[in-house]
Amino acid sequence: MRRVAVFGASGFAGTAIVERLLARHDVEVLAIIHSDGSAWRLFRRLDITLQQVDIISRQQVRDALKGVTHVVNCTRGTDNVMLHGLSILLEEAKQAGVQHFVHISSVLIYGDKPSPDSVHETAHTDPQTNAYGILKLKQDQFVQAAARAGLPSTILCPPNIIGPSSYLLSGLINMIKQDQFGLLDEGNTACATVDVANLAKAIELALFNGKGDGTRYFVTDNYNTTWAELTDYLLPLTGKTKAISIRKQDIERHTQVPKVSYNPLASIKHLVGSNVREALRLDPMLCKIDMFFRRIVAKLPGHLEEKVRLTVEGPTSIAKVSHEAPINWQFCSAQMRGVFHSCDLLQKDLNYTPDVTFHESMQAYIKWHNSMRGYDTEFASILKRLA
Repeated sequence: MRRVAVFGASGFAGTAIVERLLARHDVEVLAIIHSDGSAWRLFRRLDITLQQVDIISRQQVRDALKGVTHVVNCTRGTDNVMLHGLSILLEEAKQAGVQHFVHISSVLIYGDKPSPDSVHETAHTDPQTNAYGILKLKQDQFVQAAARAGLPSTILCPPNIIGPSSYLLSGLINMIKQDQFGLLDEGNTACATVDVANLAKAIELALFNGKGDGTRYFVTDNYNTTWAELTDYLLPLTGKTKAISIRKQDIERHTQVPKVSYNPLASIKHLVGSNVREALRLDPMLCKIDMFFRRIVAKLPGHLEEKVRLTVEGPTSIAKVSHEAPINWQFCSAQMRGVFHSCDLLQKDLNYTPDVTFHESMQAYIKWHNSMRGYDTEFASILKRLA
């Protein structure tokens, strides 16, 4: 009997792989959660062992891995959890003699603007300025190092994860409702997706059939979806007939990283500005110095006093009232990725084929969405008005 520990079992992908493995009769599943706040789907089941573990605690991880033969890592959290926690998990998994370790990565390790050759996994990884992508790439490097050191491991790299209860789709619906999302180039840009059930299938294949050499695999629905096609499914759920349009230059203007330059005069002005002086006045000695200079300035003629104040603090600024829609530019920038990631390698090495098509996934999400909101009941019309 193989014993599989799923770390991050209460998350979207974690819950899916737990439920898939529970359908097997040759596997015992241990669902590892950090807290029970989002584990309601798992608590409904009687055929599962739930265990709370702090991945930063080496002893807790060591105890959780006793008798475990396979591990799936779906954890997310702070930098400390994702890096230090993962390093502990890898070390303890190796010590426990784990037969295979599967880690969930992200296509963001190729950056917000991936190169065209990132259709395949062999492309150069470059997360650029994407903080999450940087963390996920470091994690991949940890896993690959562990594989070289003797812990059989596989890395799965999903794009946008869809399907019933998808965080991405639910968030997108809310953004469309509030005019926070706009379509770039009429939505004709690439939107790589994987249904959560397809991801769970890939995890299962990797666990029991993976080579274990740290290979990274893209896992997708094997369908070239566009943002327009995705949005068309969701629009009827938003009360909107059309998503607003945005331009590439607007995305670039709102998401560009500001250049940092050092200005000595600006630093001096900041140092003697009112906000800094107010903080410094908490110290009795500095307060006396501040009051000394205030008395000197107060003795100057009115026009000179005002001139000194303007020189130090500048004119009083009044924030402009923006009439633009509160667009989530960072999310919208995902439309500039422009790459369909291929799952050919996963098909070749692990005989992967998606069980759920993109269209079936979206239809299943819509059914789940309507059921969760009671739109499939006799009170649907009232509930839609209240929404």
